[in-house]
Amino acid sequence: MQKQISTITGIIIIVAVAVIAVGGVFAYQYYQNSQIPMTNIQSNPNNQIQVKDETADWKTYKNDQYGFEIKYPESNFEQINDKAKVSSDPTFSESNELLRLTHNDLQGSQQEKVLTIHSISIVYIPISYNVFKEKVRNYSKYGITISEFTTYNLGNVQAYNFHFNLNTGIKSIGNIIVIPAGNGVIETGYVKSGGDKIEFTESDLILFNQILSTFKFIK
Repeated sequence: MQKQISTITGIIIIVAVAVIAVGGVFAYQYYQNSQIPMTNIQSNPNNQIQVKDETADWKTYKNDQYGFEIKYPESNFEQINDKAKVSSDPTFSESNELLRLTHNDLQGSQQEKVLTIHSISIVYIPISYNVFKEKVRNYSKYGITISEFTTYNLGNVQAYNFHFNLNTGIKSIGNIIVIPAGNGVIETGYVKSGGDKIEFTESDLILFNQILSTFKFIK
């Protein structure tokens, strides 16, 4: 019995010594690590994260008459028309198209390619936002479905957003931003036309939002 007790006691002593030894190692490592000076990342300019402005090299369209500017990537579009002209929209015959960016591509399977037309335009319409909104409702006579208007924050600029679907002829979808500007509105929209299953991709929306983010009034 005495021998059994001594054996158990011996095991307890060995375990206790091992715990103390391991604890001592951890304590020593903690002490050593605590002596290493902390690096102040904020005070070291070489460690600062540089955020790249992807729009920095984009071309700037500036319109002094209506007092705004916006940027766009030239390389994304085959056709760029920045000469003001009267809009062909019969609902807004008094409007002026200021800028149109166009890009065409082929989408679909190898067996069935569909030409898709991407068009981003900026139009000035000399009517109030409320009148504009009422006139847009007339699009239904052309087979166009209009969504509800929602508010859209364009930086410090209050704007409005709606979508449309053209279901007759060449299928088209549009994401439209309307910006009140003085006695009129600036309408900028991304319209995509093509096959029956046409829809905006994530990259389409990212590009449009990046372009919109550069809009600002300059007077």
